[in-house]
Amino acid sequence: MRDVMLTVEGLKKSFGTKPVLEGIDLKVYQGEVVAVIGPSGTGKSTLLRCIDLLEMPDAGSITIGEVAVQAPKIPRKQQYRLRAQSAMVFQQYSLFANKTALENITEPLIRVKRMSREAAKERARKVLTVVGLADREDEYPSHLSGGQQQRVGIGRAIATEPKLLLLDEATSSLDPELVGEVLEVIRKLAASRMTMLLTTHEMDFARSVADRVIFLADGKIQEQGTPEQIFDHPQTPRLQNFLARFF
Repeated sequence: MRDVMLTVEGLKKSFGTKPVLEGIDLKVYQGEVVAVIGPSGTGKSTLLRCIDLLEMPDAGSITIGEVAVQAPKIPRKQQYRLRAQSAMVFQQYSLFANKTALENITEPLIRVKRMSREAAKERARKVLTVVGLADREDEYPSHLSGGQQQRVGIGRAIATEPKLLLLDEATSSLDPELVGEVLEVIRKLAASRMTMLLTTHEMDFARSVADRVIFLADGKIQEQGTPEQIFDHPQTPRLQNFLARFF
């Protein structure tokens, strides 16, 4: 039986008087790829940001690997310990504009992982090969396409060898013709059995890459199952209506 890599229990988050997450319970197993789909504004990004503690949950517990925290009062030391277990890829590429592709990947390795500069460069070059950018290591973000910038962002995230990779709508800022190259990198990571929790509005991609699909709406997990169960045999009118817009 596979180990559980992520456990979320009773996760709640409100912004002002508006509840966004209303008691989320979720498990992700080692090597599993879980895709979260749902209407815009339903809390998909907030869920990932709470797991990474970029947003502080109002209630609930989060466990990644062997590190567990209980909201809302999470000591700073525990926040750092939990964040160190995962890495996040954002909608916007969030690269350092004044650093090359190679430097964007080596910087966290040197600062956070305390690696020597040479060891960091060696790992960064391997990662750039994985994301198909070995020949662009000296390019600055302004000289890279959106798809290439996002691939550097993915490279930066996986270089730290996280136990869990979080991807928040990794293709939503890209022109349609650039989406494919990013999805291909994510497919490659999925094939290597990297544990991933991702939000996406690309239904065909979720179907092809995910082991499990979660339908999040109105702050709650409404349905979950295999891609076949979710896309071919939706059980609730809420999910049926959502999917009708895509198929």
